[in-house]
Amino acid sequence: MKKLPVVSRITIITIGMLVHIFLASMVNTVWQDRHVLNHFAYVPLVLAAVWFGKKAVWLALVPGMVPLVLAALGVGHEPLWNDAIRGTFYVAVTFIAGVISDRSRGLKSMARQTKQHLMVAEAKHQELSDMAKEQAAMLAHSSRLAEMGEMAAAMAHELNQPLTGIRNYAGNALYMLEENAGSIDEIKENLELVNQQVDRAAKIIAQMRSLARRAEIDLEPVQINSIIRETLEFLDSQMRLAGVEVVKNLDESLPLVQGDRIRLWQVFMNVAVNARQAMENCENRQLTVTTRYEPDHELPVVIIFKDTGPGFDSGDKLFEPFFTTKAPGKGTGLGLSISHAILHEHQGRIEASNDGGAVFTIRLPHQE
Repeated sequence: MKKLPVVSRITIITIGMLVHIFLASMVNTVWQDRHVLNHFAYVPLVLAAVWFGKKAVWLALVPGMVPLVLAALGVGHEPLWNDAIRGTFYVAVTFIAGVISDRSRGLKSMARQTKQHLMVAEAKHQELSDMAKEQAAMLAHSSRLAEMGEMAAAMAHELNQPLTGIRNYAGNALYMLEENAGSIDEIKENLELVNQQVDRAAKIIAQMRSLARRAEIDLEPVQINSIIRETLEFLDSQMRLAGVEVVKNLDESLPLVQGDRIRLWQVFMNVAVNARQAMENCENRQLTVTTRYEPDHELPVVIIFKDTGPGFDSGDKLFEPFFTTKAPGKGTGLGLSISHAILHEHQGRIEASNDGGAVFTIRLPHQE
């Protein structure tokens, strides 16, 4: 509601006081009801107190002095002590109303300031939240780049296989053409094998580029089993070189999940690589990956990575940033922490336990 200007308020109070003085001068000459006159004096006084607070108490002296002035002019008819008591009431009521008004204004001012501070705090919180998300994204990207560095040798071996195949199949086709030693179908078969190896190499490079690329989270319906297969295929050379047997128990009835394919791939790769590294000094090296659907659970899509390594002692610290049980130079300590954050973005979670080795259980909601 729009406030009255100060000039308008003063005008209203002045008119009220003049009316009171005028009516007081008419007592005993025109009308006799002094009670109405005395009560009317409170109207401008209370208005003044509401609008100007305790400062309006000086205005209460006006109706208090009117009876005294009238008595001095010989038109008053009540005892002066009665008028003095009434004047005291005017001052007291005006003062109390002024105190209440000042207090009310103070509370309103505090409420406005609190609201402003709250808005500033909310803006700062949003800014910090955005910064935290940006830092988390940068950290995840840095972790992926670090992982790529660790896997460089394995990736070189992975690319070497299709390149070797391309050289062999292309050499066969060239020999057949030059020596007229094969049929058109045999040459075509070798060229088709070359094409397959090119596709394989392109897929490996595309996966590396996806892992290296920094991008915003992109949620879409994804099939978890498909991402797991891609992850294990990507790590196949590493696992074979490390002597790790990979066992897949994938539930083909698994429903779709609303997720970011690259980020979930990073989570699965982090856990699988950790398992491989944990089993380096073990005779029996086996990684079992299981998926299943538990419809009665709030997070029904379950992915389990179980290895035959030594397990761990610090389960409560595994997901803390920079915590690692690996030897110096063999890890950033960020993989599981970032995986935990990624799954949190997906409304899921990851848990760790020991059962003849480390067991990592990932739970995700299914697509509604």
